[in-house]
Amino acid sequence: MTALVRILLGAHTFLAFFHANYYLKLIPVVEKSSAMTEQNLLVDLTFHDFPASLLKEFTLKIVKPYFKGNMDKAIKSLMEKTLTEESIVKKALNK
Repeated sequence: MTALVRILLGAHTFLAFFHANYYLKLIPVVEKSSAMTEQNLLVDLTFHDFPASLLKEFTLKIVKPYFKGNMDKAIKSLMEKTLTEESIVKKALNK
């Protein structure tokens, strides 16, 4: 298994676990000066019933070493990798 496949599977596993076990609340944050479009609509995420130990472990093992402590970049990266993996799997299944 290549490193890329392991990373993609890890991202998918994390987000699947997260989605199945934790409530996610999206709060829109809109720039007042621009028209609302999907590209410039930002959201804040609020986690409910999220174990501090899981967040701490994720921060220590993933966020600090690979994203210089930037949690936003880590979460965005995992989401992007998961979407990439999903399209790869979808293409493979449609062959």
